[in-house]
Amino acid sequence: MEEIIAIAKYPLGLEAEKLFVTPKLNYAFIRINNICNARCEFCDVWQTAQVDAHKQIDMVKLWQELEALSPQEVNIHGGEAFLSKDFLAILDCNKNTPISITTNGTALSKKIFNRVQNKSHLVKKFYISIDHVDPEKNGESRGIRWLTNNLYDAMEYIKQEIPGSIIVVNHVVSSLNYDTIDQFLLKMAALRVDGVNLIPIKDYPLLFLNRAQIKLFMQKINALLESRQISRHLFMDANYEIFGRNEEDYCRAEMGHYNASSKKACAIPLTTLFIDAVTGNIYPCDTTMYRPNPQQYVMGNVLENSLHDIWHGDKFSLFRKKMYPVITCDCIKGCDPANRLR
Repeated sequence: MEEIIAIAKYPLGLEAEKLFVTPKLNYAFIRINNICNARCEFCDVWQTAQVDAHKQIDMVKLWQELEALSPQEVNIHGGEAFLSKDFLAILDCNKNTPISITTNGTALSKKIFNRVQNKSHLVKKFYISIDHVDPEKNGESRGIRWLTNNLYDAMEYIKQEIPGSIIVVNHVVSSLNYDTIDQFLLKMAALRVDGVNLIPIKDYPLLFLNRAQIKLFMQKINALLESRQISRHLFMDANYEIFGRNEEDYCRAEMGHYNASSKKACAIPLTTLFIDAVTGNIYPCDTTMYRPNPQQYVMGNVLENSLHDIWHGDKFSLFRKKMYPVITCDCIKGCDPANRLR
């Protein structure tokens, strides 16, 4: 098997010590709306008010402010990004910033996909959320019939037709799909995806894995690795130990706490910000908005201050010191294992 370097979530070569002295935005996230056409059991977006970006936010102006901070990549998601009235306007005004898109897959229909490609040559990275290897189960899980017969074909189309395209599959691991992880990984390898981002289920105790289920999940992955049917570089950041490495970690994972034993410092706020265009709030990463009492993680609001002033502001600076060089914040309990720099 040809060995390739695992795709990384964050840009390679970032040095936390230097960023601590002088923070530099390299990766930004925009939650462009709270509109979704999926009905995922473990997500409540579809059960909340379906709203686009805040009506007082000029998304083109906001994008220009963001580009002025020179990020290496901006991830646009929702909800479902393609359902936003502002999405194509952003592509129109984008000058030179690489854009990645997170989608449940419906955005990959040829009609929508061609509109995106006609708008920007900088949209080449796609994070595609897939719950089950079986297309029918995945369509049922997402509540989108189109996915049943079209998703895998659409992924193959991207690889064939878009030079330099990158596909990362987001796979939320829960008690509903942990036992088919081996089949799932073999299928993703066959589709030639660039990375699989394993995400442990969060904030939904009914679907947490118990220790026996975690061990079976790990056994299936290790069997594929040992037999060389897959490489560890199939996983984003080469990370597949999302529940930890020992019994103590697994006990925490049973309660929905991940990353706590291995992550002692967090450099993410030194190089990242998250824009919630629905409210205007700015967060220091892509998970803090979803933690308990998220208001404590709000660094500012674009309805009140510019992105530049928020990024360089005292509140952001103080929060960074809570996270690096030693974490002193409870947000680690809900942290995504993919949130690490290397």
